[in-house]
Amino acid sequence: MKKVLAFYTLISVLTLMSGCSGRGEEMREHLLSLEAANRADSVMRNDSLAEAVAAYFDRHGTPNERMRAYYMLGRTYADLGDAPAAINAYNHAAESADTTAGDCDFHVLCRVHAQKAELFCQQYLPEETLVELDNAILCSFRDADTLTAMICYENKMRAYLQLGQHDNLYIVADSAYSYFLKNGQKEKAANVLSGAIFSLIKDKNFTKVYKYLDIYRSAINTSSKLHNRLGMLYCNLGYLYLNTNKLDSAIFFFHKQLQYQQFLSNRVLANKGLFKAYRQLGVKDSAMKYAELYNIANDSSNIFESADRLQRMQSLYNYERSRNLAEQKTREAERAHNTVIGLIGLIVIILLVIVVIALNYKKKREMLLQQYWHDMSNLEKAQSDLIVLREEQQISSEIIERKNREINDLQAKVSAYQEKIERHHQDSLESRLKESSVVKHIRQLANGSPAQLASQEDFRQLRMLINELIPSFYATLNIGSHPLTVLEYDVCLLIRANFSPSEICKLTGISDSYASNIRKRLLLKIYGIEGAPKDFDRIIKEISR
Repeated sequence: MKKVLAFYTLISVLTLMSGCSGRGEEMREHLLSLEAANRADSVMRNDSLAEAVAAYFDRHGTPNERMRAYYMLGRTYADLGDAPAAINAYNHAAESADTTAGDCDFHVLCRVHAQKAELFCQQYLPEETLVELDNAILCSFRDADTLTAMICYENKMRAYLQLGQHDNLYIVADSAYSYFLKNGQKEKAANVLSGAIFSLIKDKNFTKVYKYLDIYRSAINTSSKLHNRLGMLYCNLGYLYLNTNKLDSAIFFFHKQLQYQQFLSNRVLANKGLFKAYRQLGVKDSAMKYAELYNIANDSSNIFESADRLQRMQSLYNYERSRNLAEQKTREAERAHNTVIGLIGLIVIILLVIVVIALNYKKKREMLLQQYWHDMSNLEKAQSDLIVLREEQQISSEIIERKNREINDLQAKVSAYQEKIERHHQDSLESRLKESSVVKHIRQLANGSPAQLASQEDFRQLRMLINELIPSFYATLNIGSHPLTVLEYDVCLLIRANFSPSEICKLTGISDSYASNIRKRLLLKIYGIEGAPKDFDRIIKEISR
């Protein structure tokens, strides 16, 4: 019986092993077919197969097999337009590689980083692009593939162009051109230079422009593969001559560029160049014609760019595949439930806090009101007592002085409460000053780029506003035998309207030091106080009636 059981156990194990072996061979064949399609540059849309292959090798494969499988999954997601899922798959591929092993497939790992760099570049993420290109270059060198390393190095030009780092772009262009030329790849070398010419023209580095254009033009004339680049050559020549004031030559090449109408960018750049050239020549009809054509072509270009940008944005948020829809809905329902509970709890807490604050405010208000009426009663009694005491001749002056001090203390308490009651008047005044059209207009003058001086009409309007809101403002400041000058009063108006010292300098055209001297002088002149400019500002801002 034991022998029979052992026999059946052995048969079961062998059957299981043969099944696993058969499954493994099948998955390897699928992986090879995906890699063949990738090498043939075929569009890869079978995500179900790629996901199954990746899932299998994630559990059963070697580090190289896992990396290859996830790389194919990333390529499939990329062809489907799901950039986030593709980047996630590439991350898994890079993490699967064992770079310390002697058999690590750096060739595939280089492709992983290069494809990530391409996706980041398409999403206009230049910093991330440069990081992945550096990783790809390192893997290429470890794979002894200097050509691929230089191609990745050349691709840095697009990232530097997006960053606006033209100096780095030119360094890469020179190095890549020298390498490709040294290795007999003249067409690739010429293409490298073409990517830098337009930036050189913008930077007005005409010495290099002429040098690069001669090389590029020579390469096009000797290679039929580069004839489709003639439109860009004519564009570069047109803008070169436009920037060097050789307008007839510029017009000639822009018209030649328009022969390549199949490229929308050619129409945009050519019509823009023709518009600028004719405008400089003073040919208004032609300038208007090509301005209109440029606008039409540019609108079409913007539509395509907007659609492309929208597609990129859509791909960034397309993280979940249809196979995860049910799980996603469950998570969303749980999040919504937790969010509702959290919001309800937060609302309850906020309401409790509001109720507590309101009750405390009401209690303090009632206590303050009681104290106010109590002080008012005491003040009235103290004033009556003082009248009686003054009528009695024999009462000492010390008692009367003590009663005066009591009255003054009570009067201060009553005045303090009245200020709290009437604080809404001050708030309303400051709000009306801030929201008035006059103050807003003058503040725009001060904060514009560049700042502008306030006109006499602006100050006239500001004086009318202050006279309306604070009738005593002028009389309060113009006391004694030394009335204010026009500039001094304008400075006071601006201070009361809550303009900062720097804004006052911009509006009046005076220096910071002169403005400080005026304020210190007015503090002494009006109030007889020697102090800092900010002390004068504080006193002026307290004038409210």
